[in-house]
Amino acid sequence: MSLFKPGTTSSVNSSVRLSHALFNDQTLSDVRIEFNGQHIFGHKAILARQSEYFFRAFTGQFPVASSGTISLGDDDDPKAIHAMVRHLYDLPYDQASVLFAKSTSADLMFHINVFEVADKYDVPSLRVLSVGKFAWLMESIWSIKKEEVCQAIQRLCAPNAVSFADRSLQASAATFCSAHILDLIKIDSFVKMLEEGEPFAGRLLTAVLKGKSESVIQTKKCDTCATVADSTIQANLTQKCISCISGSASPNAPLNPHRSVTGFGGGFSAGFGNAPTLQHYKNFLPL
Repeated sequence: MSLFKPGTTSSVNSSVRLSHALFNDQTLSDVRIEFNGQHIFGHKAILARQSEYFFRAFTGQFPVASSGTISLGDDDDPKAIHAMVRHLYDLPYDQASVLFAKSTSADLMFHINVFEVADKYDVPSLRVLSVGKFAWLMESIWSIKKEEVCQAIQRLCAPNAVSFADRSLQASAATFCSAHILDLIKIDSFVKMLEEGEPFAGRLLTAVLKGKSESVIQTKKCDTCATVADSTIQANLTQKCISCISGSASPNAPLNPHRSVTGFGGGFSAGFGNAPTLQHYKNFLPL
């Protein structure tokens, strides 16, 4: 007998509604999902649709294939497991009784936990969804919750961060960091994370972005500029003149065409009247 009523709605929509109705319902349940002292009544056919883990478990030679119980252990966040199962039943994973978070920081961690179980139990559609929600929330609260966003980034990118088979969530965090690096570098915990992960690279990046004294590179002057006082230049400047850096200028060399251009290169002071602009220096090594 058909479960759908012809002419009233599509079979696809009816199937989705049926999935909703069967979530944690003992009706037709053929497996009990156990985790962290909790359980959810499940249906193998529904669980296996979007999860390679459950598909292999229920169709392979494992004892669980013929068992009425599958244990997921106690290692995962129970809220995240609930969220994953809701998703497998075509329900929003971050609504109703699933999202217990009372702060945006907890919300961010919740989305990370959901991605973690989606990665562990191989639910690609949930990985994609959780990455999108995590990225959206970071951008939404960044202007007022910088410290909380930074904590979430550390959870993903610190030296002791969890390792995922799918790197898309960490890639999303890296993209966010790239867009907001000048603000992130002002947060001590973020700087510490960089330095602990790769000591040399972290210190170098921190110095360059903060404009500390360590971030300057000593430059050499061409013959034309030999009488100009010694100076240094900020390492995060990259403009340079191909004429002046190509070699030493001879006494008879024509006047550098850029000397009258104001603001070219720029960004440093030689400590006297009209400071030479960046194109007057050769052997500049941009980072």
